[in-house]
Amino acid sequence: MTGWYLFKHAVSMLVRNWQMVIRIFLLPTVLVGVILGVLAQQTGVLALLSPGAASEVTPGGGLVGSVLLTAIVVMLISMWPIVAWHRYVLEEEQNPGFLPPLQLDRILAYAFQGILIALLVLLAMIPVLIVIAVLASVLGGNFVHVLPILEPGLALLPAWVFLRLSITLPNVALGKTRLSITDAWKATSDAFGPVFGLVLITVVMQFAIEQSLLLLTGPVVVVWWALTSVVFGLIQVSILTTLYGHYVEKRPI
Repeated sequence: MTGWYLFKHAVSMLVRNWQMVIRIFLLPTVLVGVILGVLAQQTGVLALLSPGAASEVTPGGGLVGSVLLTAIVVMLISMWPIVAWHRYVLEEEQNPGFLPPLQLDRILAYAFQGILIALLVLLAMIPVLIVIAVLASVLGGNFVHVLPILEPGLALLPAWVFLRLSITLPNVALGKTRLSITDAWKATSDAFGPVFGLVLITVVMQFAIEQSLLLLTGPVVVVWWALTSVVFGLIQVSILTTLYGHYVEKRPI
C-alpha cells in the first residue's frame, strides 16, 4: 500500500459518486460562499478587488465580532456535509434530496474534535517554529525570500500529525464507540510510508495552489481560490474517509 494508491482511491470515490457529492456538498458550499461574500462586502475586502480601488479600506465597526461569529457559522455549515459524506461512504446513509441529513449532535462533536486535533497539531508545530526562528536569525532580511521555498518542507510534520490524528473525525461523524487520539495513533503506527506519502502529495498540492494564486489579480483570484479550495477540501475529506475505512475498519482498498 502506498500513499499514491490511497490518494487515487480517495479521488476515485469522489468521481464514482459525483452525483452524491453534488447532492451533499452543493447547497452548504453555496451557503458558505454567500456568507463569506456578504462579510467581504461589509468589511471592504470586495472593494479592494475592484479596479482602481484604494490601497486601504476602513472596515465598519464590530469587525472582530463579525469575523468571529462568521467563522463559527461557516465552520459548522462546512462540517454539515462533511459529516454526511462520512456517513454515506461508511454506513451507506442515503441522501435523496439536495440537503444532507442534519445530524446536529454529530456536527457539534465533529467541531470539538477538530478543535482538539488543531491544538495537538499546534504542539507539533513547536519544532517547526524553532527551526523558523533559527533560520530567521541566521538569514536576517533574506529569510523572507527563502521562506516560500522552505514552506512545503516545514509543513510536513504538522500535516503528518494531522492525518494520523484526524481519522478520529469519521468515527465521531458515525457516532460509534469513541476512538481516542491514542487509538488513532496506534491504528496508523504501521502506516508511516503510506501516510507520509499522502502528506507529500497534499502539501505539494497546497503549495501549487498558493503559488498559482500569486499569478492572478482582481476578482479572478477569488474565483480560482474558491474553486481550488472546494476541490482540495473534497479530496481531504475523502482521504480521511479512506484512512478510517482502511486502518480502523480494516476495509480493503
